[in-house]
Amino acid sequence: MTRSYSSVCINKWFRPVASLAEMRREGLAEVAVGLHLGGESLGTAELHIFGKGNLHTESVHLRNQFRKKGHGLPFYKELIFWARKLGARRLYSSVYLNRRSRRMWRDKLPRAGFIVKEAQFSSTCYRCKAKSKQTRYYIELCPTST
Repeated sequence: MTRSYSSVCINKWFRPVASLAEMRREGLAEVAVGLHLGGESLGTAELHIFGKGNLHTESVHLRNQFRKKGHGLPFYKELIFWARKLGARRLYSSVYLNRRSRRMWRDKLPRAGFIVKEAQFSSTCYRCKAKSKQTRYYIELCPTST
């Protein structure tokens, strides 16, 4: 059975967004993506600008009644589609991965044919100045010229 998903990518004024350049022009740091099936909203997520020409996922959320029913992977595929359409070079995972999203990036996306790479980032706590390393996953969206 093939499900026909649809998605929408909008800014905070509920208008469609076409590119990263448009996001920068309008002073936006993030856009919202909504996933729909048969006219019903399944969940929402945010794509935030991360560095120059990259996006990262944030607040990926499927509504409770749609969890554990196979909607997660199509949702991430739609996020990847929108990141590509907006012109991002890479799509990074959120820093704050929970057990569901970590499993998606580490196990499910590679099985679906995506090449998921791992990156280590260092950060310093602004209060206590403690250093920590964070692991993030990312997908190359556009081939880079060498």
